[in-house]
Amino acid sequence: LHTQVLDARRKRSGEYDTGTLESMAAVGAVLQARGRYAESGTILTRALAISRSVRGDDHTETADLLGAVALT
Repeated sequence: LHTQVLDARRKRSGEYDTGTLESMAAVGAVLQARGRYAESGTILTRALAISRSVRGDDHTETADLLGAVALT
């Protein structure tokens, strides 16, 4: 379900939308919880790069993504 929401948000609002970023983080977390670390690392690293660009390095969501990437 999270993947479907992510796909819909990407199509509707683009990858640089904050809602899309939230969906990317959710998909990454689910993959991580399932032990699919390579896949989660890919999506979370992309989300982190976008969050840094959109929100900046000091934003709490960016920091959360940085922590999530560190766990992959």
